Formats: sequence, C-alpha cells, structure tokens
Amino acid sequence: MRKKTIIIFYITSFIFSSIFLSNAFATDHLSKFRDKYSAEQLNWITKIREAYSGTTLNMIGFAHPTLNAIKKMTPDWEEMTGIDVIYDETDLAKVRDKFVLNFTSGAKTYDLAMVAEVQAPEYWKLDYLEPLDPRIKNEKPLKTERWFDWEDEHPGYTMMFNNVKMVRVMLSR
Repeated sequence: MRKKTIIIFYITSFIFSSIFLSNAFATDHLSKFRDKYSAEQLNWITKIREAYSGTTLNMIGFAHPTLNAIKKMTPDWEEMTGIDVIYDETDLAKVRDKFVLNFTSGAKTYDLAMVAEVQAPEYWKLDYLEPLDPRIKNEKPLKTERWFDWEDEHPGYTMMFNNVKMVRVMLSR
C-alpha cells in the first residue's frame, strides 16, 4: 500500500507539473521527451521507472475536461515510467458510490480517485483523503521535487488538498 501511495503522489506531481515543459538531456528511453521536459524532470521520471516499472494503477473518475487532459498525458506517462494506468470512468454520482463502496468494503480496487469539490468534505470526514500539505512542505520522508511549484497550480485543483485544517474545522461544526 505504501508503494502505491508513493506512486499516487508521483503521478499527482507529474500531472500538476506537465506545464513545466522545456528542452533537456534525457536517458535513451526518454530521449524523445527532451523537448517537453527539463533534465531534472526526466531524471526524476527515470528514478520512478527504476522503482515502479511494471506497476498498474487503477483510477476511478468522472467525465470532465480534467480527466480528458489526464488521459491524453497517460500514454507518455506509461512509456516514460513503465507504470500502466487503467481508468474506470463513469458519471459523478456513480464515482461516489463506487469509491465509497470500494473503500468501505476493503476491496482496494482503486489507487487513484478523481474527487469533485462537492464530494471532498464527505471524503475528508470519512478519512478517505490524505492531506498533501506535509508532502508539499517536505515535512514527510517523500519530498516534493524542487522544480514542482504548488503555488503555480490552479486553486480549483489544489483547494481540496491544502488548507486541510480549514476543511476539517468546517466538517466539525
């Protein structure tokens, strides 16, 4: 489970950092990505490949432009890292039902879940989500890469994962 948690953090970092594209040096299997990612990013991806190649991640999500964008990046992610991603895409209500049932039953089918803002308070209350603050602030062993800029990300994508104290206070009222 820890291995998949680490991979989930890496894939989250990758998705959020895809904006940072530049020319770079790459190892042979990444040479075609030189024009898209920095040398630092490609070195990071190489480390992920060495540690997690052959892993499969299962993601549940709902129809949304964000999921469409993630899916467009997936072939590059899979080629670069050797990590396969399988999507279970359905409508928002079914995502909630499938995710909660999966989590409460202990089935652990999903490694990643696309969470809508309207669902986040419930998931926090049920302790289904992990605060990312300690990882972003490098307070946990898994450190955020130096090139990753959380502040550069759109608040619509980050608000559920930072200011966790505010979310938890709202839930306790």
